[in-house]
Amino acid sequence: MIIGVGEVGLIELSKAIRGLGRSGYRGTGGLLALAVVALLVASESGLAQEYGVAGDANLQQVIESIRSDNQLPALVAVLVHDGEIVEMAATGRRAVGFDELVTADDVWHVGSLTKAMTATLAPVLVERGDLSWDTTIGAVFPELVGTMNEEYEDVRLEELLYHTAALPVDVLRAPSWASLRADTAAMTVQRYRFAVELLGMSSEGERGEFQYSNAGYIVAGAMLERVTGLGWEELLAVEMFVPLGMGSCGFGAPGDSSRDEPWGHLGKAGSWRPVEPGPYADNPLVLGPAGTVHCSGADYARYMIEQLAGAAGVDGLVSAASFQVLHTPPAGSVYAMGWGVGARGWAGGRVLNHHGSNTMWWASVWLAPERGLGLFAAVNAGGDDAFKGADAAVAALIARFEAAASR
Repeated sequence: MIIGVGEVGLIELSKAIRGLGRSGYRGTGGLLALAVVALLVASESGLAQEYGVAGDANLQQVIESIRSDNQLPALVAVLVHDGEIVEMAATGRRAVGFDELVTADDVWHVGSLTKAMTATLAPVLVERGDLSWDTTIGAVFPELVGTMNEEYEDVRLEELLYHTAALPVDVLRAPSWASLRADTAAMTVQRYRFAVELLGMSSEGERGEFQYSNAGYIVAGAMLERVTGLGWEELLAVEMFVPLGMGSCGFGAPGDSSRDEPWGHLGKAGSWRPVEPGPYADNPLVLGPAGTVHCSGADYARYMIEQLAGAAGVDGLVSAASFQVLHTPPAGSVYAMGWGVGARGWAGGRVLNHHGSNTMWWASVWLAPERGLGLFAAVNAGGDDAFKGADAAVAALIARFEAAASR
């Protein structure tokens, strides 16, 4: 059967994302800009190929064909259904020009798929009474009232997570951007200082309208840090990674010079350039809440299973009611809190979707709550070639799932 991931495109959302491309912003002096995930329309051409049946032990061969056809360094694909990992496989090289092959246990940078993780921290604190969805920036940072852009003083936490706060889109305009990697202060101090800079910048767009803004998630992360006294990284580990058993997850570019994990790549198909882990292998860590998490395929599967259970009305990290808030866009938008929301025939209705890239990696996630289905694909490279490969891998997972379901 022909399966197209982009059966119904999130056209309104992709048009609303101003100035964001699949490869992200690129700064001056070779600096890498903040991880971008535009909710782009997935491939619109159908896939008529035969991809086998989910669980037939042939996924490795299927994604190797996709990896080879798209000339990608490496590719991972994961399918979960009804709370279980049905199949998972990884193929390719950790770094082009070297011998090490990826394994099913390797970790992958997920870029702005991090945003939904940051958003999920918020109701943890809301349910504890540390803050509310209506808590404003000014209430959390009273010392900035009168000095920050006054348009931001009464912006609510939920607006930051919905991308409707009209915060700056281009974080490269912040005065300290070029020196962030040289900052040796504690991460909470760095994140607060950067948030202060962002809050002093002019607004972009109209408040209440969707406008994708990494700055909004950085400020939201700083707010969570202020009300708890804990760093965002520690919060995510304590409140999500540990409870869900996501032991592989961390922050920034994975691995080291020994190529114990995949490296990211710059360039394009046929001329990939591996980037050794280090300060310039990812965005500055101060930008974490907007997109610096890395995870293994199995651990990201655990996260998908948790989100799907919440969408089905099951309490978990937070209550089912809070999951509904996380997964529901405000009126007039197709973006919830860290999730684009649309509809697909293969999903039996609603889908939750996001893509992520720091220009050296690409990750895609699709959840189909009505079918209890979660799909994840990642590439250790960025740009259009990686997007197409990940999209093809997701479409292959759907075809395999449908073939199994029709038996």
